[in-house]
Amino acid sequence: VIAAAGGVTGEYSPGLMLLFLGIPVLLPFSAAQAAGIVAVLFAGLASLPLFAGGTPAASATIFHLVFPAAAGVQSVFACAVLDGLRYRDFERRRALERLDEEKSRFTANVSHELRTPLTLMLSPLEAMLGGEFGPLGNLPRDYLAMMHANGLRLLKLINNLLELAKIESGNLGIAAFGVPLSQFPL
Repeated sequence: VIAAAGGVTGEYSPGLMLLFLGIPVLLPFSAAQAAGIVAVLFAGLASLPLFAGGTPAASATIFHLVFPAAAGVQSVFACAVLDGLRYRDFERRRALERLDEEKSRFTANVSHELRTPLTLMLSPLEAMLGGEFGPLGNLPRDYLAMMHANGLRLLKLINNLLELAKIESGNLGIAAFGVPLSQFPL
């Protein structure tokens, strides 16, 4: 199109500069890929006067090649900067994933360590409330019942933390089963 519209000095050559400037914005190329594309397109633009029937003045050709060359350099530089930013973002995401895995592992370990002594406390409380150690008065029974209820609440919270750690690590299985639609009213 540029060759048909007047070559290097034609009015369509600025469109090539727009293309060069759009490469880093529109396409995620590396600097080397952008340099290859820019080099091929710029070489094609620069060679147009050689294939044209009438050749424009050399100074006009050089003048009209300066701006596409500058746009091409800017394009390659911008691709290099954006490629570096994408790589740093990738590294940060990978580090965050590792930190998230460590957090999940820590949560699971702490939950296991809390659940063991809590379970060892709840068993004697249940035995006392069940009368295995003899009859209890109302006041001791109330205290033991309150201790037991709070212990069960803590155990439920710890079990929820363990399930969350399983979900985050992908170790929680899903059980699928069929349900007849006739059970649901329309």
